[in-house]
Amino acid sequence: MITYNYAGNEQKIFYEKLENGLEVYIVPNRQKKTYHLELGVKYGSEITRFKGDGEKDYTELPDGIAHYLEHKVFDMEDGDGIKIFAKLGSSANAGTSYYLTRYYVEGERNFKKNLENLLSIVLTPYFTPETVLKERDIISEEIKMYDDEPEWIFDDALKKALYQKMLTKKIAGTVESIQDIDSQLLQKVYDHFYQPGNMFLIITGNVKYQEVLNIVKNNSNLKKKKERAFYYELPKEPKEVNKEYLVLRENILVPKVAYHFKFDLSEMDFIDKRLIRLYYNAILTILFGDASTFNLHVLENNLASFFYLEYASYNNIYDFSLNAESEYADLFKDEVDKTITNIHITEEDLIRTKKVWLSHLVRSLDNPMAITESIVDDIVTYHEYSDEMALIKEINYQDLLKVFQKMDFSNNVF
Repeated sequence: MITYNYAGNEQKIFYEKLENGLEVYIVPNRQKKTYHLELGVKYGSEITRFKGDGEKDYTELPDGIAHYLEHKVFDMEDGDGIKIFAKLGSSANAGTSYYLTRYYVEGERNFKKNLENLLSIVLTPYFTPETVLKERDIISEEIKMYDDEPEWIFDDALKKALYQKMLTKKIAGTVESIQDIDSQLLQKVYDHFYQPGNMFLIITGNVKYQEVLNIVKNNSNLKKKKERAFYYELPKEPKEVNKEYLVLRENILVPKVAYHFKFDLSEMDFIDKRLIRLYYNAILTILFGDASTFNLHVLENNLASFFYLEYASYNNIYDFSLNAESEYADLFKDEVDKTITNIHITEEDLIRTKKVWLSHLVRSLDNPMAITESIVDDIVTYHEYSDEMALIKEINYQDLLKVFQKMDFSNNVF
């Protein structure tokens, strides 16, 4: 058992990697009435080819299979697994991203039963040709729904403009691509990726860590799982954007504007990789955040009805975006361009930003879901937990200036 600090010494994270490879994170908070259970698989839509140990050729996977598999894992021979949690007064759901598939349960009562059910249902899949075929129509309708939503259309088009190799395909796939998914292929993918060594369990809220460990270590479904070696490849994304300018004509009342900047993290190898995202976030928050001169100017001059910032990193790429609803897209862009050509950041700016971040972190102590999301973000980014408070305290003005001097804002999409 390893103990980590969350938000300094305010909260403890108990971590143990079991003999079968399952990583378990337990964050007790006896002041809360609720708990959050999450069983994650390090497998998402971005993995489109893999091979098992001893196999000569890679298996090419149809787009959307990770999402399709997520739909089917809650299936049971005698019904829908989600209904089992509902009968216990809890809520359950699942989601697929580019890199993960996550199954989660929230509740106030019946903790032991819910945890046992979550492990049992996810670890004992039920696939038949009939049920897999039936799901095809359901997922097809879901895809068509996304294709009719301006927000999804906008997001999909932006990803294809930003990226050349990564994130260019829809998580749910297309109506055409999912036609090639059958029960045999789902079972093969499940057998290789849904094994304890490629999974993690996060439990936060009103729980006792020793009780959790006893339940998990004695779980018969985990003990039955056999490890299978497998290999997959993820492409290295070029720094250059795929398309620099994009206009979409959709039936919406207020135009949506997005200005994305794409940076290659490998160019910042002189900074600890755990800190580089924080330096990017700090610089861009100072320039465009709620307390910035840019923010004040845009809102006072009605250049946007509202806007917000987004930060994301995928493998070697960091993506920052300014998103707005605005009738004056070109003026909004001009204001952004003025800001990045006349940058002046003081040490006081950094100190203030760090204080705001630390206060947000302390406030998250009372939110089991926020703690879970922080751990998941670390698993995706660093493949292990990192104490964010310690990292925030570690960033300094001298290194921030070094990072800033190497940032190239010319690589963007509008």
